[in-house]
Amino acid sequence: MSERGGGNRGRGGEGGRGRGRGGGDGGGRGRGRGGGDRGGRGGGRGRGGEGGRGRGGRGGRGGYQQYPQQQHDTNQQFNQEEEDEEEEEEQVQQQQQQYVAPAPVQRAPSASPSTQVAPSTPPPQQQQTPVAQPTTSTTSTTSTTSTTSTAAAATAGTIITAGAERRGRFREADIDVTDLATRKNPPSRAGAITKLAVNQFQLKFTTQRLYQYAVDFNPHVDNRATKWEILTSFKAEIGLFMYDGVGVLYATKQKATTTYTSTNGTKVTLQFVKEITQADPSAIHFYNILFKRFMRDMGFSIIGRQYFNSSKIHRIENHNLEVWPGFFTSVNHIAVGTSLLADVAHKIVRTQHLWDFIKEQRANRVNDTDINNKLAGSIIITKYNNKTYRVSLIDFKKSVKESFDSSSGKITYLDYYRKQYPNYKITDPNQPLIGCDVKHRGVLERIYIVPELSFLTGLSEEISSNRKIMMDLSNHTIITPEQRLRTLTGFVQDLRTNPKVSTTVKEWGFEIGNALPVDGYKLPDPQTDQTMKVLKGNKWAILAGNRDMGSGVAFSHKFNKLSDMATPDQILVGGNPMNPASWVADLRKLTGKGYLFVLAIIPAGKKDIYDAIKKESLTRLRMITQCAMARTLEKEGTSVAVKITHQVIAKLGRSPWHLKQALPSAIPKKTMVVGIDVGHNSDQRGKSVVGFVSSVDENYTLFHTTAICQSKPGKEIVESLKPSMASALKAYYDRNKTLPEVVIVYRDGVGDGMLGLVRKFEVAAIKEAFAEAPSIWGIKPKLLYCVVKKNTNTRFFDTNNQYGNPAPGTIVDKGCTHTNWYDFYLVSQRAINKGSINPTHYHVIVDETEISAEHFQIFTYHMCFLE
Repeated sequence: MSERGGGNRGRGGEGGRGRGRGGGDGGGRGRGRGGGDRGGRGGGRGRGGEGGRGRGGRGGRGGYQQYPQQQHDTNQQFNQEEEDEEEEEEQVQQQQQQYVAPAPVQRAPSASPSTQVAPSTPPPQQQQTPVAQPTTSTTSTTSTTSTTSTAAAATAGTIITAGAERRGRFREADIDVTDLATRKNPPSRAGAITKLAVNQFQLKFTTQRLYQYAVDFNPHVDNRATKWEILTSFKAEIGLFMYDGVGVLYATKQKATTTYTSTNGTKVTLQFVKEITQADPSAIHFYNILFKRFMRDMGFSIIGRQYFNSSKIHRIENHNLEVWPGFFTSVNHIAVGTSLLADVAHKIVRTQHLWDFIKEQRANRVNDTDINNKLAGSIIITKYNNKTYRVSLIDFKKSVKESFDSSSGKITYLDYYRKQYPNYKITDPNQPLIGCDVKHRGVLERIYIVPELSFLTGLSEEISSNRKIMMDLSNHTIITPEQRLRTLTGFVQDLRTNPKVSTTVKEWGFEIGNALPVDGYKLPDPQTDQTMKVLKGNKWAILAGNRDMGSGVAFSHKFNKLSDMATPDQILVGGNPMNPASWVADLRKLTGKGYLFVLAIIPAGKKDIYDAIKKESLTRLRMITQCAMARTLEKEGTSVAVKITHQVIAKLGRSPWHLKQALPSAIPKKTMVVGIDVGHNSDQRGKSVVGFVSSVDENYTLFHTTAICQSKPGKEIVESLKPSMASALKAYYDRNKTLPEVVIVYRDGVGDGMLGLVRKFEVAAIKEAFAEAPSIWGIKPKLLYCVVKKNTNTRFFDTNNQYGNPAPGTIVDKGCTHTNWYDFYLVSQRAINKGSINPTHYHVIVDETEISAEHFQIFTYHMCFLE
């Protein structure tokens, strides 16, 4: 067994955190991400939340669905922070320089060194031609006088030429993908300009030059602290430098390829790669490394892609929770130049350690298998090093008294942790170990962590459904836009005035500007026409326990007034209403009796009843059910009745509403809209599922759907879009007797580093389906492929409205957008509470159409009003 740091979690085989979660019954303003009881058009997981706001939507139309008046969702924010953290975890951990004592590690039994590859790993990039280097002969400066020739340096350690692939090294393709659709002519706006500020802080540069080097250690050095120590010993020769901890070094001096030998005999080769200009993608890599150093200098701990200050933790004593305040930072190229994107972040950590949680579960007679099922896939944090890990399993067959082989000999886990982290006490030697599969140098390994030193992060369903807890949390996590901007401005000012940071900033020759001013434009809101009466006269039933039937009957009066349905039959649950089997038995008795749907009023907190009803009604009975809790149906007003009416109409395959006015004339009537999203199961063994939804009518209210199971968990690039697209074209032809003229694809959830793969595989597959469509169906469609990012860190502030949220329909397409991309930001929702609006980023990567940028933006905004 080997030792190493326990921080490199990687993504291998883990999947994400379930991006295809659907919404609960009884209505909330979910975000249209598939599944659940909001219409079920998209495929997804349907994540409880009956009758509440729900995190999903009515079967999500791919990546563009956002409600015009969507409420800020605190729970979504917390969980999205976990998703964002995991999405880039491997890259961040590779760049991280801070050394912490390693956790015990052994190779995971299932991880073969020769075959184990992360499912999300893209195909290798082709090697590029090395950049020309200075012709000066290679020399070696050593602390124990010796000289090596160029040839000797090559044999002493592998020299990585520019563009050569090696795991963990920076690749420009991860930052800037070329060969994408370029920006069209700017729209000629008729409306008034809205003056905005954005949380981008421009970096202003002097004439400081920057050079990139590939670094190689021989023999190989794994420990980042040791690497830094060796490189720092040659600072007089290297000059001012910054090292990414993996294999890339940036310096202000240009030198020929040089090998240095340390006092312990380790040879370090610095191979010159190229000079870095401010427009070079490599400059982004450098500045992100630099800002990580700044955050550490200011006392922040790195957790994923965010930074938290442990000295400013807010404890919520009544609920055993902590709120860790912090920041997200990222340096990137935008239209005006290089900029620092900064945003406020929060992490929720439970104060009950995992061993207490396990003991509590056992006290409640939960067996170890069920405990494992509850915890598998959860994210934990170890406070001795502020690192996060995903739980693979709780190994009840192991204990902290077991020994493993370390570099210094056999040692027990108990003694190891006591030695490495003496300030963190282990009081129970009989506790099991937490197994976490992490990726180290391309291989999955299993490390073991002590439950007593680990704490769950994020919000459980039990916590997120507790209104009192969520209200208390919101006092610390939801801030007004004006407060957010003031906090970010103060953070940037701290960067400017911190002695360590300001000195380094001057050395590297740049300044940090203020929040960037940009122009926004308000698009006109479309009007919708609701179709409530399509249910008129139909028969339905209420299934409930005796205690909740009264709430159902009272609700039916509101519901029938809206829908003109018949008076419902009242069916009391036979047997024990807390037993799922009783509900299933009664559902079976209701089949064949002509009910359009059954409203099931389930007891609060009984997710097992909800799951049983859905499994039985969807997979066996083919019956439409609508689940809700009594407390939801009892709410004042008609909002819940309206939402449930919409959901029932959608489940019948009809449209709850449609747009009144015509879409822009530049959009052909024969246009198909496609939505694509990939949902990942948090269980490492779970499948990743692709939801594919396509419109078949001119009103974009009728849909054809397919689902694809990916071959590997966690894989984001869709493997087989061609059959789904071919099926969609056939469905469109069957209804319209022609092919669509244009196909507009909204693709959700792809990071910038994967855009090239999306174009290479997904776009190519769709075009193949176009090409192979029968010629008698008509002319082949033209494609517009748009990647949608709903969970961005960009925030806009209306300077004419006391730096509040911009109005729904606000478009920003210059200033803070990408230099060469065809992209824009759209605010399509309204914050009902005091929180900050999260704009959606739309990036067109392929456009074969004649649709102008302005008309596509209007079309996209109008689509946000459809479900």
